[in-house]
Amino acid sequence: MRYALRLLCLLLLGIPVYGQKINLKSAGPVTDVANLFSNNEREILRQKLNAYEDSTSNQFVVVTIPSLEGMDANQYATELGHQWGVGTKNKDNGVIILISKGDRKAYIAIGRGLEANITDFTAKQIVRQYMVPAFRQGQYFQGTNTAVDALISAASGAYKSDASSSGDDDFSGLIFFLFILILIILFFVVVSKASRRNRGGDGFGGGYGGGPIIFGSGWDSSSSSSSGWGSSGSSDFGFGGGDFGGGGAGDSW
Repeated sequence: MRYALRLLCLLLLGIPVYGQKINLKSAGPVTDVANLFSNNEREILRQKLNAYEDSTSNQFVVVTIPSLEGMDANQYATELGHQWGVGTKNKDNGVIILISKGDRKAYIAIGRGLEANITDFTAKQIVRQYMVPAFRQGQYFQGTNTAVDALISAASGAYKSDASSSGDDDFSGLIFFLFILILIILFFVVVSKASRRNRGGDGFGGGYGGGPIIFGSGWDSSSSSSSGWGSSGSSDFGFGGGDFGGGGAGDSW
């Protein structure tokens, strides 16, 4: 169900997963562009994340930014993980913990190799349970630090999420899936009827010449559009070449 929802969203909305360049350099496991942490807090997070990577090879990265600059949080975090190559190449075991202060949004992007243990639902629960309440009180370090601990636990399979809202979330996901399915069916019905009406003429002309409009330009990985605050989107830190497939979840505070 989770992957079907992602695919349908991409097909209908044309969300560019790997299309928009983000000009933001990595400062290592903690890139605090929005200055949400003190020097001591940044060092605590760095030491924890470095020690965790040394013992597991999993690369968890905390990124704070002033604004998403109009991008979707999922798109931003996924593209950033892709550009930086967070995680190791053969394991795709990276995690991006993105915090946008101006948009008041937090998002956890999960590398492909960790999606089995850190599911979208687990990521959502961690954001809601640890990050959102703390961030509302201005306690950015506390919320981030406890979220990191929960993610480390989840990656090992030891995290126990609050499943009280699982049924509601699954039901909502099913309703959304059915709604999108109905839209797709209606789309093809309209196209079919229009095609029959125009069978004797030029039909749709060049309407399909460039491919379905719903894909937009976001599927062109060579897009020159950019977003961010740095002069380059590359990573100076040297991550392991991991990749992301769009898994993760977030919320606002």
